[in-house]
Amino acid sequence: MSANPAVGALPGPIDEPRYGWVVVWATFVALAVIFGVAYSFAAFFEPFVDEFKAQRADVSLVFGLCGLVYFVLGAFGGMLSDRLGPRVVVGAGMVCIALGLWGAGVARSMTEVTLAYGVGVGLGVLQPSCPCWIVRSISFTSPSSLRSAPHSSQEPIACSSRRTSAPLT
Repeated sequence: MSANPAVGALPGPIDEPRYGWVVVWATFVALAVIFGVAYSFAAFFEPFVDEFKAQRADVSLVFGLCGLVYFVLGAFGGMLSDRLGPRVVVGAGMVCIALGLWGAGVARSMTEVTLAYGVGVGLGVLQPSCPCWIVRSISFTSPSSLRSAPHSSQEPIACSSRRTSAPLT
């Protein structure tokens, strides 16, 4: 018989904070909104071609620039989150997305659409995406794949190695 009664015993359930699940679902909603806006561009493709009498390549450039901005600069969202906190960064990203969509809505030329949507929405998407994935992972005290299920299928490599030190409050 072992001198340590805990040897061989199954560990008891870990008491996780319920607030962690609020964070998981809040980040799920935020990521659904930002990537829903970014990837809904296809719905506006033909109207942009018709409205601006633009070539399909010029309209495709808008989405390509948006993707380029948020994939290339995405790691900076984590750095901003470290410095300013995830709430500020996610909120600022949502404001950038709203301004980019508004700018594209009032644009009078394809160049204005490219700048408003391509750069504005691209900058808006990069800000919340990385902090949302990071905050989700630090909202719990134990590792769990269940909490990752709602939105971790496309976690960027740039975010997977960073952990923010910013408080959740």
